[in-house]
Amino acid sequence: MPRLLLIQPTQYDHGGKLCKQDRIYLPGLVFPLLAAMAPDRWQIDVRIEVVDEIDFDADVDLVGIGTMGYTMFRALELAREFRRRRKPVFLGGYMASLVAEAALEHVDSVVVGDAEISFPKLLADFEATGRIARKYDHPVASLAGLPVPRYGLLTAKPIGTMLPVQAGRGCPHLCSFCSIACIYQGRYMARPLAEVMRDIH
Repeated sequence: MPRLLLIQPTQYDHGGKLCKQDRIYLPGLVFPLLAAMAPDRWQIDVRIEVVDEIDFDADVDLVGIGTMGYTMFRALELAREFRRRRKPVFLGGYMASLVAEAALEHVDSVVVGDAEISFPKLLADFEATGRIARKYDHPVASLAGLPVPRYGLLTAKPIGTMLPVQAGRGCPHLCSFCSIACIYQGRYMARPLAEVMRDIH
């Protein structure tokens, strides 16, 4: 059974210490959704560093690290440490997507943009060859047919009083300061209403 470790890094505070919280007040859906897209034979552990500790000696085959804003600096530190232990590492998230070529100097692979096509390809490549491609960049045209996220990966952690549900992705506006505009270039994709309601229920 192949083992995947997914990490959402935290960031550093003004004093140079890692930011920590007693709970996650706005949990993200990326890792529960990725886990739901993985074949059942994959064993997946999710570490959200703002509440979890990272075990660099974890018995895993592959490490995936998310990147959002300033967490990119911590993501690269984590990546270097896992690679030092000979674990293949891939980055995803909007920050790595925006600077994919620079990120590839520090990791084995980068997943650019949406992962619905790229992530299963990455896992299949690893199972077939023990290796992953340098870059996975497969845009999606529709959000129909997404699985129910594995919410249990979040509820097993200390969280606040809400769980998110995704109704769409992207934005029709092109604000110059916005990372979403950089990634989606004015595209907005709505999910089918019945699937949104399914996730709510």
